Amino acid sequence: MYRFFVVILVFLMGVDVVAAETCRTMSQADLHTLDDLRLRIGGIRYVRHPIFDENKPEENNWLFRTANRLHSLTRQKTIARRLLFVEGDPFSSQKIAESERILRSENFLRDAHIVVEKICGDRVFLAVHTYDVWTLIPSINFARSGGKNSLSFNITENNLLGTGQSIQVARFSDAERTGTLFRYVNRKLTRFQALLDLEYQNNQDGFKKSLVFERPFFALDTKWSGGIEARQFDRTARLYFRGEESLRYQQDSLYQEIFFGVSEGLVAGETERWRFGVTRDDNQFDLIPGDPLSTAVPEDRHWRYPWFGYEWIQDRFVTRTNVNLMNRTEDFHVGRYLSLRLGI
Repeated sequence: MYRFFVVILVFLMGVDVVAAETCRTMSQADLHTLDDLRLRIGGIRYVRHPIFDENKPEENNWLFRTANRLHSLTRQKTIARRLLFVEGDPFSSQKIAESERILRSENFLRDAHIVVEKICGDRVFLAVHTYDVWTLIPSINFARSGGKNSLSFNITENNLLGTGQSIQVARFSDAERTGTLFRYVNRKLTRFQALLDLEYQNNQDGFKKSLVFERPFFALDTKWSGGIEARQFDRTARLYFRGEESLRYQQDSLYQEIFFGVSEGLVAGETERWRFGVTRDDNQFDLIPGDPLSTAVPEDRHWRYPWFGYEWIQDRFVTRTNVNLMNRTEDFHVGRYLSLRLGI
């Protein structure tokens, strides 16, 4: 019996040795050659880089180290939700390239790339590298023009506790109104990649409320989309002539839209999408009682219309650095693109 277990142990060790010997590395330039090998993703390793690389002497100082400590590093779950693949999926160089673009499009990352670490048999092992940026942005602005002052205070966090959620609080005062703004955005709310965008403004002359909840076409191979959008505001509109206020009136606006979209996904390097929706757009204008500048108003508008939308995209992108933003890797679409929307 003892010899039997020894033989089994030696056999298992031998299998491990053979498996280890079949593993190999591959350069990124050869990724497209892996599509025909019918490989599956055997594992995904996440390498999350802080804002500053403390291994570099020029970035290893007390200020940069403090920034790294105060900043919440993007969570692994936040990054994983933006990938177009999971462990066990068939390997696709197109999905890897598009996942990189999705990650780089986030304003809380300055760069992202996905590399093949090794290939063992029919399994490929990937490493996802992401590089954070500072995302807490406070600002105070003061200006004086035409004898009137404007002052605003704003604080925005684009990666709340490393979750990828965005929150904004602002207080502003200018020649037209004084108000407070609150906004919350979550671009990956559920496993369906839903977007939630909430905004509320409480202004001296009215308010503004908006809600967007949708599942967008977040990737070229996304098969369906749908959502709702609602905006409502009440304000005092002002018209100026030669720098002087000449007309005031009250405007009440309500915008509502619901839509659904379908697509066959990415076919032969191209994506076609069809959207169908219904929109309501109401604007009512009234005089302001007792206001000497409130003498006329535009005609009310009450629109209800169904609409049809079509979109065609070629899967052609280039990657460049330091184009619109310094020290940022950006992706630019260089293929053909057509967008059409018709309503009655």
